[in-house]
Amino acid sequence: MEAVDSDIYIKNGDKILYCGYVTSGGSANPLAVSEGYLYAVSHHSTKKYTVTDDGVLAIDEEVTEKFDKAGNVSYHSYSDIHVQDACDNGVVEYDAPLRRLNKEYSDATVIEFTVVK
Repeated sequence: MEAVDSDIYIKNGDKILYCGYVTSGGSANPLAVSEGYLYAVSHHSTKKYTVTDDGVLAIDEEVTEKFDKAGNVSYHSYSDIHVQDACDNGVVEYDAPLRRLNKEYSDATVIEFTVVK
């Protein structure tokens, strides 16, 4: 069973700390991990999460594609912790950041949970 949403916890010494909640776009886009990052993907966005030193679940990088009424696409970049190379309102001029994040996601390991009955 692939995970599509999850509460995130970390172990800090002998304590278990709650960090936050993540969700993906559904069973076609399960949560995945790679190199200490957690990926949550939907059909039009990819989020790369990290847990900060103080235990906060943060968006390391997110890229979203949005379509206007005429079908023109624009790409938007966001981060809780980094300055983004983007124009006003997080707009990036091309889809390379989204393609890069999607490649990272496709190379990541899908999280599987054990179903307890």
